[in-house]
Amino acid sequence: MTKLIMNILTLDSKHLVVDWLSFNLEGLMDPRIIARRLSKDFTPHVLMDDVPSIGFHGFKKKYKVSIRHYTGSKGYWVGTKIIFSGKDAAYFYKLIKTQRFDWGLLKFDEHSLSLGRIDLCFSRPNDFNHTSKSFDGFLVDSRSQIQNHTNTCHIRLQDFPDGKILKVNRRNNSVHYRVYKKNQRVRFEIELKHRQKKLVQDYLFQNQLDIFEHRLVIQYFQYSERVLCLDYPYTDWILDFQRRYQKYQVLNPTYRSLVTSYLENQRIKNQDEEGRFFHLLQFLSFIKNLELNPRKDCKKQRIKKQNYYVLKIPLSQFVGFMGIKTFKDSQRKKLILYFKKLQKLDPIVKEFSNGAFRSYVCIWSSSRTIPCSSALTVWVIFS
Repeated sequence: MTKLIMNILTLDSKHLVVDWLSFNLEGLMDPRIIARRLSKDFTPHVLMDDVPSIGFHGFKKKYKVSIRHYTGSKGYWVGTKIIFSGKDAAYFYKLIKTQRFDWGLLKFDEHSLSLGRIDLCFSRPNDFNHTSKSFDGFLVDSRSQIQNHTNTCHIRLQDFPDGKILKVNRRNNSVHYRVYKKNQRVRFEIELKHRQKKLVQDYLFQNQLDIFEHRLVIQYFQYSERVLCLDYPYTDWILDFQRRYQKYQVLNPTYRSLVTSYLENQRIKNQDEEGRFFHLLQFLSFIKNLELNPRKDCKKQRIKKQNYYVLKIPLSQFVGFMGIKTFKDSQRKKLILYFKKLQKLDPIVKEFSNGAFRSYVCIWSSSRTIPCSSALTVWVIFS
């Protein structure tokens, strides 16, 4: 069961990239030894107390590693930091994951090795209709959410070359989080250090990468949910994670029944209302069974400040889900009526304030087309 869980929540499956990976070696030693050991795959850059001191000009590898040795002369920690950043970190982790890196290269007698810091990054395209004003509004509302719902005191919203950047916590905290735009993409980065990195480092060194990645994914999404305002299209990837991985689903991913914790307990007044509600549950179960990726499998539309997804469904696929073995013309008409009734559902969500209210519909539109005599396709726009 544990193996099955870990295979689901991987960095690749959630489009998370290792953006920084560093290690600490305690005590005085010759950093050139580390540089030579890593020179097979990386061009080493060695610094002594933050001053470049040793050049390895004969090494011209595509990827680099920074080796920073500290002697304690400035009252700083005594030891060596081995740092992979950006694409170098992603490549180094790929070597680990494909078992092409020997941990013995970083092991020395009388010098303990520990994980220094690990950064994870999710980046998404900044759609052409997402203006700087809307992105700044997203960051401002996220800052307000942090101030109102967390104990975090250090929050910074600063100017950045491509707009503003939101920083949560100080850089020396166990968790540091930031959101900003770069090269037409929005980046969501988390830094894990100190206590947080200690929770996972043993799994990394023991090559238990399934557990290592599982814990990182959970940590990343849980923290993102806490600090980001989810009412903007920039966070649709978090909402997708929430729908897919409720707490019990993480514990038991084979349990694929419909999540109903968001439903209110109300008395159904008549048979028609009961039928519409039952149809909605059927349709939601069908959508869940498809295991869609909203970013790839659906076309997103923004309607009155609400995200909707356009889905093309072959009717035969829905028939198979319903367990109908023989599909007669009368049944086809009933299913067409079924999708028509989805549009008549009352608004599902209502948000009231003192002076106004807002209501959303779950199914905005439902229509059908007949491309040929033997097939019928249903188009549904849903939230």
